[in-house]
Amino acid sequence: MKKIILLTLSCFMLSTVVMADCLDAHSSASYALMHTKRALKSDNFDHQRYYAERAVDAFEKTQQKMQGCDCAEAGKAIEEALIDLKKAVDPVDWKTGNFFTKKALEDAEAMMNALEICTSSPASTNTTSSVNTYTAEVAGIDENQDNLLEAQKALEAKQQKLLEEQRKLQEQIARQQALKEEIKKERQAELAVQIQLKTEADQAIADYKNAMKQLLKTMECPKAQQVLDAFIYNKSEASLQHESLAETKKYYQNLLIKVQQEALSAIQNCN
Repeated sequence: MKKIILLTLSCFMLSTVVMADCLDAHSSASYALMHTKRALKSDNFDHQRYYAERAVDAFEKTQQKMQGCDCAEAGKAIEEALIDLKKAVDPVDWKTGNFFTKKALEDAEAMMNALEICTSSPASTNTTSSVNTYTAEVAGIDENQDNLLEAQKALEAKQQKLLEEQRKLQEQIARQQALKEEIKKERQAELAVQIQLKTEADQAIADYKNAMKQLLKTMECPKAQQVLDAFIYNKSEASLQHESLAETKKYYQNLLIKVQQEALSAIQNCN
């Protein structure tokens, strides 16, 4: 009976160690995801390469920690992310680096999803009930057996060790949650900048159109005015949620070029 208990307890401890390795990898993976997002959001070529290189380091550390974590899908995603990020570290131009960073971000999100599943195993949450089960088994051993007291003491020591492992796992989960909150705050700050950019750009473009229309009115050029009146765009604030600050800047850059082209075309149509 004692051998059965020790074998069962050994299997349970192995499961707990594997869970701890997966949580440790998950924590490192969060940094890899964060640096990949920063690389993608960078509108500066040097910044893009810098964060891509930091993401490579974080992915490699995660890959090392994955050796004790049985999570094949996460391991595959890490390998693919490293391939793309290493191309983003030294690309021929910003556009190429951005392309490979986007691919790496997809791999990073797949890695996080896989690790979320692997770290949601019921092994850690059932620690207390499992320990109680072992205690009940020992209590059922014939009290006349000479090794009963020794088995009980050994089991209590294992119980304390398991509870300590559970405490460490809970601390790791708390750190991961704090990291998620940090990433969320960074995104909220970026979104605030995007909203301000949209407000100022919309007003500037509207003022520019009105000024051009007033000039065309003075020049008695109604057909040209119609050209500007036909130029309408509509970008909702909600759409900013699905793009980075760099993408918002690029959108308004192209929009400004277009409205200037429309204004030039309107002037050329004045007769």
